[in-house]
Amino acid sequence: MPWGLTTINHHHIGWVMGLDDSMEHVEIERRFFVDGDGGSPWRKGEGSSEISQFYLSVDGVAEDDGWLSYMGVHRFHKMEGSELELFRSLADWIARLRLVDDCAVFTFKGRRTEASAHELEWEVPLTVGEAIVASGTYPSVTKRRYRWLGMDGLLWEVDEFEGSLEGLVLAEVELPDENHPVDLPSWLGIEITGDRAWSNAQLAHVGPPLKLS
Repeated sequence: MPWGLTTINHHHIGWVMGLDDSMEHVEIERRFFVDGDGGSPWRKGEGSSEISQFYLSVDGVAEDDGWLSYMGVHRFHKMEGSELELFRSLADWIARLRLVDDCAVFTFKGRRTEASAHELEWEVPLTVGEAIVASGTYPSVTKRRYRWLGMDGLLWEVDEFEGSLEGLVLAEVELPDENHPVDLPSWLGIEITGDRAWSNAQLAHVGPPLKLS
């Protein structure tokens, strides 16, 4: 069954969000279902990557003088300046480890307000990422991510999910500021920006709110 059953107006649309994008370490993005009709033009874009994404236990995270540790993996990154200040100022982080092709990325994400969320992210050695994954059994998603450049110069990321989420295709675009116009591709469906039920974390923990077929 194709996703995105309502028609959207495909022209330049501004978006107003509640988080101040002038702050450091803020991710601003819009997310959509992808309509299953009309082929898969994003597959002919800027390339793709295989991603395995694990959601970690925040209780397993330790910080000592800026150094991050997770379970038995000690002092794998040192935070300083605005990174450390932000990490200590927020208490509701989501901890994520992403294996992308042959590299690993450790991420803290804050609670999303509409399209905006605080984010701290670092590439770490693959051996560190593999050790973190091996430290427990974690909710996860796997997907192939395609990169597609829009006519307006914005880079779209289209995720084709695998495993139990096979058939689900979502697209997102990261914006440089809260009011940046977006030229929406014709293959987009319903917008789900800010809908936590379709966040990757929620999909990993409880699955989709609707049947995928």
